[in-house]
Amino acid sequence: MVKKSEIFEGIRNPRKAVRVTSYRLDTFVSKIMFKNTAGFTNNISGLKTRSTLEKLQSQYITNRPENPISIEFKNRGHAKLGCIYDNSLIERLASEFNKKIEDDRTSSIRAQHDGQIFSRSISFVHKNLPEVVSLITEKVVDVFEQYYKSPFKILDIYAWRNYHVPYEITTKIGGQYSDDWHCDGHNTTWTKLMVYLTDVTEEDGPFNIQSIERTKELMKKGFGSRNNPKLPPEILEDPNHSTRYIAPKGTAIACNTEQCLHRAIIPKPGHFRDIIQFQFAPSTEPMSDDWPSHLKSNKEYQEN
Repeated sequence: MVKKSEIFEGIRNPRKAVRVTSYRLDTFVSKIMFKNTAGFTNNISGLKTRSTLEKLQSQYITNRPENPISIEFKNRGHAKLGCIYDNSLIERLASEFNKKIEDDRTSSIRAQHDGQIFSRSISFVHKNLPEVVSLITEKVVDVFEQYYKSPFKILDIYAWRNYHVPYEITTKIGGQYSDDWHCDGHNTTWTKLMVYLTDVTEEDGPFNIQSIERTKELMKKGFGSRNNPKLPPEILEDPNHSTRYIAPKGTAIACNTEQCLHRAIIPKPGHFRDIIQFQFAPSTEPMSDDWPSHLKSNKEYQEN
């Protein structure tokens, strides 16, 4: 249903109206055919990628015991690797993160309103937090290689802090970061590794995610969009289906946020959540030892 305000906006800005209409159609078809909101185009890209990799997958992983985390990740769309890092590494990263996240020379504002800042991110993460490359351990490589049954590449690294957003702001202008249920809009073979740099309790805004199957069920039940989900909280937040990753500092989580509905819960007043995120994509070649020098942004990778 098109709102009257959207008609007037379309008259004032026809190019934007075309983009919005195209996006809505792309998402609508995605929900009908693929039971997610990643977009029809991104789902088709995912199918093409999987087809390209099929021959390689049959040859790649041999004589290696199956990794139960990879199996869970494949079946559910997300899985916890746990606290797999040396505590001293996590403490050093957390300390450097604290120095860089509030410094305008090394970070930028992700979300704000009327001078209130709700999220900040660190720029050029692998340069400003050089030890971040140590988070890609042999265990991480094994989990994702067995998930893909092929090599994978790292496209980009992100690091950000989410702060509390007052209720009056969320009700007035909506979410200030990804705190509404949604699927990300990329090739559906893309995956993420998230690493907590703070202890995350219920009050710190834990990462909240649905499984692939539950996401499909929610689409069938009539899920709308991130701005208008059309489903009541008791269904979307059902603890029997949605997972809140309440976990200590250093916890690593694997997820496919293209195929799984997910959101960031808003931290309570006085609380915040720090996180590092790696964006992965399947590859036909093993990852090189100097992979940080070959990092590409999402936009650059998609264009190529």
